[in-house]
Amino acid sequence: MAKNKASLSVTADNYKIQGELSVAGYPVSGKVTSDREPIGGVSFVLHGENSMKTKPPGCLESPTGLCRVESGPNGEFSFPVLQPGSYRLVPHYAASKEGIAFDVRPKELKFTVKHNSLTLTQEFQVKGFTVTGNVKFSKKGAGVPDAKIFLNGQQRALAGQDGNFRLENMQAGNYRLSAVADKLEFPTIDVRISPSSPILPDLLPSAFAVCGIVHQQEAHLPLGVAAGPRTIQAVSLPDKIRVLNTNTDESGVYCIMLSPGEYQMSVVVTDNEVKKGLKFSPSTRNVNVINKSISIIDFSPLRATLSGRIRCIGKCAETLTLSLVSTDEEIPPAQQTIADSGTFTFNDVLPGQYDLHIKSEQGNLCWRDEIQKIIVSTAVTTVPDFIQTGYTMSIKSSHDTIVDYFNLDNVKIASLQMRRGSNEFCVPGPGPYMIVPVSCHEFPAPWFSWELSTGSVVLEAVKHKFGGVIHSSELHDDVLVLVAKDDGSKVSLGPLKGVRGPHDFEYRFEVLAKPREELRMEPSAEKLIFAPTSKTVSAGDDCLADAVVFKGEKGYFVEGRINPALEGVEVKISQGGEQIAVMITDKTGQYKIGPLPTPSPGNEYEITAEREGYQMSKIKNGVFEARKLAEVVVTVTDSSDGSPLAGVLLSLSGGDYRKNSQAGPDGILTFHSLWPGEYFLRPKLKEYKFEPQSKIIGVAEGATVQVKVSGKRVAFSCIGVVTSLSGEAEPGVIIEAIGTGDACKNQQEEAISEVNGQFRIRGLQPKCEYSLRLKQGVEANQHISRISTSNLKIQAEDTDVSDIRIIAWRPPQNCDVAVHVVNCPSGVNLRLRLYREADPDSHIYEKKLEPSSVPQHYFILPVLPNDGKAYFMQLDPIGNQQKRVESLTAQFSANSSFRYIKLELGTPSIGPLRGDSYGDEKSTKGSIIFFTLAAVLAMAYFNQDYVLPVFNQIGTFVRHVAASASAPNSNANPAPIPLDEDLMVEPVSKKKAKLRKA
Repeated sequence: MAKNKASLSVTADNYKIQGELSVAGYPVSGKVTSDREPIGGVSFVLHGENSMKTKPPGCLESPTGLCRVESGPNGEFSFPVLQPGSYRLVPHYAASKEGIAFDVRPKELKFTVKHNSLTLTQEFQVKGFTVTGNVKFSKKGAGVPDAKIFLNGQQRALAGQDGNFRLENMQAGNYRLSAVADKLEFPTIDVRISPSSPILPDLLPSAFAVCGIVHQQEAHLPLGVAAGPRTIQAVSLPDKIRVLNTNTDESGVYCIMLSPGEYQMSVVVTDNEVKKGLKFSPSTRNVNVINKSISIIDFSPLRATLSGRIRCIGKCAETLTLSLVSTDEEIPPAQQTIADSGTFTFNDVLPGQYDLHIKSEQGNLCWRDEIQKIIVSTAVTTVPDFIQTGYTMSIKSSHDTIVDYFNLDNVKIASLQMRRGSNEFCVPGPGPYMIVPVSCHEFPAPWFSWELSTGSVVLEAVKHKFGGVIHSSELHDDVLVLVAKDDGSKVSLGPLKGVRGPHDFEYRFEVLAKPREELRMEPSAEKLIFAPTSKTVSAGDDCLADAVVFKGEKGYFVEGRINPALEGVEVKISQGGEQIAVMITDKTGQYKIGPLPTPSPGNEYEITAEREGYQMSKIKNGVFEARKLAEVVVTVTDSSDGSPLAGVLLSLSGGDYRKNSQAGPDGILTFHSLWPGEYFLRPKLKEYKFEPQSKIIGVAEGATVQVKVSGKRVAFSCIGVVTSLSGEAEPGVIIEAIGTGDACKNQQEEAISEVNGQFRIRGLQPKCEYSLRLKQGVEANQHISRISTSNLKIQAEDTDVSDIRIIAWRPPQNCDVAVHVVNCPSGVNLRLRLYREADPDSHIYEKKLEPSSVPQHYFILPVLPNDGKAYFMQLDPIGNQQKRVESLTAQFSANSSFRYIKLELGTPSIGPLRGDSYGDEKSTKGSIIFFTLAAVLAMAYFNQDYVLPVFNQIGTFVRHVAASASAPNSNANPAPIPLDEDLMVEPVSKKKAKLRKA
């Protein structure tokens, strides 16, 4: 109690006690044992809540916590007065000897004091004792931090930063003690641990790690030496008795464990590697291992210093760049820029072979040695001097060629051989120089100028020499070659000079031509004949000397004359039925044809001469006698105005002579080469009547008879054009004009449109009215279905009817087939298959018809080609059906743009099967449109889910029907297609075997 008594004096009246009695706290007790035996002397440190600062009464002072108590001999301990609250109890048990402590479990216990005394139900137990030790780098050295402590091979502790460690909960006994730490090696020692010996001996390393890296990137190694793990050797000093080796990893890192002492370390290099120039720097390193690990004992391939000097003509005109490039491409190149000084130095150069390049900023300087070959094998290497010898002249040429270059005094300095592409030459000065191409190419200019400031000279050839040779056994001085180019220009080469060759005379020629230019070469000489006579070639993109070869031989000549002398006679030379040459005689009547190949015996030349109106008789070789024949000259004019009438067919006959020909644009026609006698002349031209209608003409020998004929127009023409809807011409369309009325009903004229679509129907009588239409017939107009102006009325009273434009429609290429199945029994599954009549064993389309609430189905078949071929479809019940339904077949032809087929099912108790079919040109307008709209509305209402996917097909069907119903029809009363011609629907008990081919 905080106050456990109060004084009072009792009198004859009530009395109020002054002060109050209050509870200071409650006792808390517990117990500590070891193997169920009580342990005395164990301290228990009490820790309270953060707000508790006052030491409770009845307990001992403690440097930590609120206070402490110790257990008695009976193992019991007690805190007499603790205020209500939360507490934490920490046990501690140390023996009287320094350095040993016992382990008490639990290490701490939390409890809460309420308004009552508390006995801790969980006992504290002493489990073992704790010993301490230290891990040091040396006996007097610092501790090894974070060392792992192993006892009998198992890790039991981790040293702190000062190297100290504790082994808790130990039992007395013999143990094997060791430590593991980074880059240290410890021996394993035997120790006796007991409460009487709580301090362990210090753990000291027996060896320390010496680590480093061998830098050996492949780029830094000599040629032929591969990077990889290398051997590091450590030799003890000074006796060199102990030799220790270790290998690096793939990256060159190594660590070797060495006991304290002095060592010499090196990288092991084979004799073969030494011969290839491999050296490491340093070659050896001495290390003294005392009491810690050693790092950064690195080795690297030898790196050298490279230096040299540059000697320019005068002062170096440009900034120079030196590039040090190893012959081993893995070593990165090094560069150095030199502006003023003439010396250079490269540091840290690895041993090996190098190319040292020098290049000016503009690339316009040339050197005696632009590349120096260097072998680096020592720490210091001197490069031979770079000596400038001149300036770089750059020329870009489109072809291999030769150029001469001259100085300002027009003195030729040298000839240079150009290769296609970029060329660089060293010239003694900065210019200017004159560049003159000397080659078989033609360039835009005869010469070009170069100097250092102008940069490159570009030689782009525009023409190339294209040549040939003529071989001949004879020497002539008039050999020419005519070259015709594709631009129409012609060049005559020659006379060519013949040169004695190994076997004959050679006449060489050449011409400048553009690339891909067509050249026709034709040689000629008065007395030579050439094989081939000419040759056409295409020039290439380079010169070609002997692209064409001709052979020239002595020619054969055919000459003669016409008696009496007659000009304009055509003389023909032929051989073996093939015409070889033609010549027209001059005023003297003479001719000379050649040179020709010398004919072989039995294959001589045949000579013929002819001129219209003359008879030629061969007198002797080459000489012909000419005899003039008679001629009739007919002139045809229009009687209305006397103008020439062209195109009139004139027929002249008499004896064995027959000839029909048309008068020319001037209305004149001449009949030549007539023998004396009488001839019958008759003119003819549709729409014209001639005067005279015919004429007998007497012709005397050699006479020229003039005949005049006049024509009067009595009929007229219809002129127009046939096009497609897009305006393209439609050729081959037969348009006919049929006379109307009783007087003209037998009149009929027709015409075929030409390639440009134009047509002209001649012979229309002025008093007749005609109906213009597309000609009907089996063979006529198969490619046209209809025209826009069918039955157009025209009449040509006194002039032609023109500007008639007719639009022609070709028949559609596809045929759409709509199928309507009606009277479908409820609950019956149907299957429709489509077959080609030519292949009835394989169906090309199949559709299953599921039962629906509406006893009908409507669908569109896949598009068929409109080629007139025959098809049939078969409708069969499928599955086990309670109702007997017979199969149904329907045949049709794909000969129109649209077919509508109605299949009506029925059972024997219902009635016979029925079927109807309608084509696009034979269906009635009202019935089809009405049915289509009714079918669409009915299906949309009763089969909404089915109709939506095929709605587009139904739209197509409606458009077809509307188009066919509105199309012009020559039949006044259209009717459905007869079943025996186009469609046959009939019941079958099974698939119709008669429709299938065996």
